[in-house]
Amino acid sequence: MASVTVFVDDAVRGTLPHVCAKEGTPTADRLRIHSDVGDPTGLGVGWLLLLLGPVGWLGLALMATARVRTGEHLVVEVPYGEPSYQRLLRARRVRQRAVAAAVLLAVATIFLATSAEGAWWALPAVGLVVSVVAVLRADARLNDLRVGVRLDASRRWVELARVHPAFALACEEQLRDRDVRRSPHT
Repeated sequence: MASVTVFVDDAVRGTLPHVCAKEGTPTADRLRIHSDVGDPTGLGVGWLLLLLGPVGWLGLALMATARVRTGEHLVVEVPYGEPSYQRLLRARRVRQRAVAAAVLLAVATIFLATSAEGAWWALPAVGLVVSVVAVLRADARLNDLRVGVRLDASRRWVELARVHPAFALACEEQLRDRDVRRSPHT
């Protein structure tokens, strides 16, 4: 994968080359990407709640579902072919199912740990550990399928990360063509 820097206007208006950002193939399809600018409110060190056992797991699940995005927001349009989009949708569904399983298993673990005698709570706890690993893997896969968007400090340029090298090359050529057209011919 590669990364490329483009004008913020091109990214926002979607006037980037007609090359799929993930596959490098020609496409007329576009995908809108909503990105937090500045200090996004992610889970950060909230993952340390995993160390607190079932109560921490439930807290982490609640944090993950109740995240509120604040601050500035940037919406860009990138060329994104249908096969890439379908892979992205499948990865989102897998992550949603893994999160749902983790939440259900956390509730079952807490319920059995507080109400049942013996070690019956260990069974859903093992499932919970497996489902948390599945959530982490699904999240990593989803991140690989997304185009990373980062606005630079001048707010004139946007870095598009995790893109296909052919897309990066096409964007660089588009930028070079503009510079050639703007320069006076002598």
